[in-house]
Amino acid sequence: MADKKFTFYENILSESLIEELHNYYCGNTLNLSAKQHGQDVVDWYLASDARGVVPATVNLTSDHQMRILDELYSNKNLPLYKNKKMLRGLGFPMRINNFLPGGTLPPHTDTVWASLTLFLNKEWKEEWGGQFVWYKDEDTEQENEIAYTPKYNCGMIDVYDDMTVGAMHRVLEVTHDIERCTVQAFFGLKNTGGQIGQIPDKYKHLLPKNVTLPYK
Repeated sequence: MADKKFTFYENILSESLIEELHNYYCGNTLNLSAKQHGQDVVDWYLASDARGVVPATVNLTSDHQMRILDELYSNKNLPLYKNKKMLRGLGFPMRINNFLPGGTLPPHTDTVWASLTLFLNKEWKEEWGGQFVWYKDEDTEQENEIAYTPKYNCGMIDVYDDMTVGAMHRVLEVTHDIERCTVQAFFGLKNTGGQIGQIPDKYKHLLPKNVTLPYK
């Protein structure tokens, strides 16, 4: 079994596709989510404590999902290259995660055999927060943290031989007046912790009550 990790890649998608995704989803997630899940869900989200610990989210269109899968499959520089298992292995549809200002994500793990986090923001500065942080050792995370600042068309892709409880990771608080937008894909996800994966007991105090979004 490969070590638990998150591996950073640049230039994940073609320029034309990443531009299309950026233009369609960045800054538009709440509007799209209202169409997909209902305005009442979006209103509830914006008025609740949930917006501080989970992102606004919307599923990608089927066309966008298939085109992303095709490019991941055909890019020899990526770990999903020619991996036919991925074509039938999505745990649920790819989605956009949009962290509003002040948004964060507590430390958690996902049980998958592969995952993708792809940054869509064209501009991001380190001082704006929103870093993707993962830990080599869950018991000494403060000594081993590794952080990636969002960078356009870059992100983390990791593939394991089998279903694996992956490395613990989190998203630091977005401290600037900007929305942090990513594409998320989970292959074979076991949805053990609702919207945000499995949170260790020592971090559950970070969650407000009723944090899981009531998506249809």
